Amino acid sequence: MTRLRLALDRYRGSRNAKDYLVLENGLEYSPTGVSPEDAELLDSRRFSVEEIARLFRIPPPIVGDLTHGTYSNVTELGRWFMTYTLQPWINKWEAALEAALLTETEAETYFIEFKTENFLRGNIQTRYAAYAQGLQNGFLNIDEVRAMENRNPPPDGTGQVFRTQLNLAAVDAPAPAEEIAL
Repeated sequence: MTRLRLALDRYRGSRNAKDYLVLENGLEYSPTGVSPEDAELLDSRRFSVEEIARLFRIPPPIVGDLTHGTYSNVTELGRWFMTYTLQPWINKWEAALEAALLTETEAETYFIEFKTENFLRGNIQTRYAAYAQGLQNGFLNIDEVRAMENRNPPPDGTGQVFRTQLNLAAVDAPAPAEEIAL
């Protein structure tokens, strides 16, 4: 192996590119690069994937083309896909199912809805910030947040209380005395 390595060192560099390599002992040369024809075929295939994805309004990273994919833009493209590709179809399916399955009387009480929140669950930091905002502004309670995270409510029933930003006090709690005096 050492003899072969020393022989190949002689052909390194651009100055030695014109020299011929003589292989001994039955060794055969196999090219390691991509021929121009193969490179053109690969570009054509990549273009076809992009065109098909564009036709069906699917971001290329979703079909496995990560040529231009980064973490941040793939996350945003996932949201875009849900909003602009899947959601219009989901709305049509919901309306069609309601028309086909519910009577007029049932439609006044019941509705059909696909729950799509799990498509957008990937970013835990954003999800928890949204929960915090809902808790602080009093339109979510702890039981609701825990249910969205598939967790059981607290056993003592305290999770049913709605709270406000004022030290996260209960919504129906009386205001502090200094605020009443104003």
